[in-house]
Amino acid sequence: MEHCWQWSTQEVPHCEKQQRGVRVNIIDFVLQDEDYFKQGGQIVLAARG
Repeated sequence: MEHCWQWSTQEVPHCEKQQRGVRVNIIDFVLQDEDYFKQGGQIVLAARG
C-alpha cells in the first residue's frame, strides 16, 4: 500500500483497491517525508477518514 502512489498514474483502479482514492494517494505521497509525516499525521488521518 505504501508504494501504491508509484502506480497511481498507470494503474489507478489497482491503486483504488488498496487505498480509498487517488487523492489519498497524493496526500500520502506528499507526507512520505518522516518529519512532515509526524507533524501532519492528523492530516493523513483526516484524509483517510
